[in-house]
Amino acid sequence: MQSRRNLEAFATTPFQLRHDELLSLLKLRRVLSLPRERCETLDQAVATLGSSMKAARDAGEIFRRRWKRLRPSDQGVVADAWTAVARTEESERQALAAQIRPPRIAHAIVSALDLEQRNLELRRHLRPFVIRHQHPRGYREHFVGNQAALTDGHGSPTFSWFPGMEVRGDAELPHYLMMRAVALAKEERGLPNLGAEMTGSYRHLVETAAVWRKLAEADSPLLREYRSVLKEMIGNRTEVHDPDDEHRKVQATVHRALEFFRRGQKSLVFCVYTKTAETIRDQIQAAIDTYLGEIRERVFGEASVFENFRRRFFNRREPLP
Repeated sequence: MQSRRNLEAFATTPFQLRHDELLSLLKLRRVLSLPRERCETLDQAVATLGSSMKAARDAGEIFRRRWKRLRPSDQGVVADAWTAVARTEESERQALAAQIRPPRIAHAIVSALDLEQRNLELRRHLRPFVIRHQHPRGYREHFVGNQAALTDGHGSPTFSWFPGMEVRGDAELPHYLMMRAVALAKEERGLPNLGAEMTGSYRHLVETAAVWRKLAEADSPLLREYRSVLKEMIGNRTEVHDPDDEHRKVQATVHRALEFFRRGQKSLVFCVYTKTAETIRDQIQAAIDTYLGEIRERVFGEASVFENFRRRFFNRREPLP
């Protein structure tokens, strides 16, 4: 077997992998031909990383449980307490947080501080193994929460966001119906994300999405009624009609790809689901065909003139008119 001295492993961002999956990638180091001291150092680093991951995961679970115990009426106290703790010296934050009343708020803030510390340690142990590309954040000039009224800055390092795609009119109602249906399917546990359950295309939603099948198999007649209304609103895909003609995300992607095509540039579109990729392909092809058809009509007029030109162009024995 040929020995290896260098190895690069490419994967999705490690924060999208489970801890055991990320650690399993590091087992690739065993195919390397390294000195014994280097192997021992790597083994120790991986063991430390695994311990740090477990500590961060446990701290996150504790924070989740304690945060769920908070009540809506605690919002103001939590905001004031967190502001006071954040302004305190780092060495005194835990002691100050423990004195907050009522105790449930103190427990939540203490666990938040502990989670922050555990994540910082995890980041430090991840650094030798992960190369992370960070995008500039200067373009984020929008605020959320209490900072939404601020207009004299260039974004917040904590509460900054990038505006998503705006959906209005008839395309907006299916999102709210789907949110309500998913919430009922979860027995009102948790909040569905706006737009997430509609997936990237109507074709994927109605043909392959698990949530669509779950609504069809639901015991509740109300859920089946929601699905029926949604199906009627979306419509059926036929040879002359494609519901994705009105899907906001699909059309935004098609429009952008067409703009690139007009400028002579290529586009590469990544899709999570096969059905979404199929509908994007079909929609882009239809948009390009329409665009080329408009140019053909403007230049040649009748279709017969264009066909005659094309036949002569590819026939070396016939002169062009």
